[in-house]
Amino acid sequence: SSSLAKIHPPPTVEGMKKLLSLCIALALAATASADTFIVDSIPGPFTDFEHVQEAVDSPLVSSGDVLLVRPGIYPRFSSPKGLTILGIGANPSEVRFTKDLPDGSPVQLSHSVFLQCNENGLLGNVQFSDGLQVSQCQGTLRLLEVEADSFDILNCRDVRVENSGGTMSEEAEVWVANQSNVDFLACNFERGMNVHNQSRVRVAQTQIRGEDGDDVQFAFQCCGEGGEPGINMSGGSLVHLVGTSGDIVQGGRGGWGWDSASDGLGGPAIRVAESAARAAIWLAGSIPSLPSRPPISRASQPT
Repeated sequence: SSSLAKIHPPPTVEGMKKLLSLCIALALAATASADTFIVDSIPGPFTDFEHVQEAVDSPLVSSGDVLLVRPGIYPRFSSPKGLTILGIGANPSEVRFTKDLPDGSPVQLSHSVFLQCNENGLLGNVQFSDGLQVSQCQGTLRLLEVEADSFDILNCRDVRVENSGGTMSEEAEVWVANQSNVDFLACNFERGMNVHNQSRVRVAQTQIRGEDGDDVQFAFQCCGEGGEPGINMSGGSLVHLVGTSGDIVQGGRGGWGWDSASDGLGGPAIRVAESAARAAIWLAGSIPSLPSRPPISRASQPT
């Protein structure tokens, strides 16, 4: 059959390095009693499940087990189990989760999620085109080389995010809220980080930049939009910047206006606001060198 005819190409040198790093992560995460299952969007020999949700729902799969996901495009999933889920492609984009749901699924999700997971888990070398949410998890969850346009971490005891960030087509935004504790190591977020509701975040070797303001485009617009902050904090939260040489926290660039007087203001590196009733404290970051102003047609300027 066509499914049996599927052949995976031999791995490249970079792919072999990736597989080695995944094997190390797997060895650190797995226990002696863990079972390993193969997930493949095109079923064939040695395939246990066609998508991750099927594996999560199976009584054969228990917390602590390992799902190895072959390259392909998969529907989003929701897992209450503490699993190790590893993409076995050469890079995260080869194992991609989309906005679709499995056929016949009664679940309605806005993100792929780990929900109410009380055991330890690991998610690595995968991409989410619809964002990733981790919610109400009391175990330790490690996200290793995960790409997504948004990372939402809500009411979680211990989440560790390493070597993660946006996709090739979409920059990443981070929300940490509801008394969550999160470590970020060697990550890259180009649409800012939001930390709220008594959450605790530690950042090392990570680059965080606020979203740029929009440039003027139409005659009825008077000014460019202001840039967003790199880190936006509120509600008694704490962010610990370790201060390594790889750390960058920078506000977004202000949008171009019709002239220098109508340019948008650049965003601050960090904005701290306890509540709407109290004054916000702005901590300005270093000012990077900006590109030259793009030419604007006189015919398109407002009169």
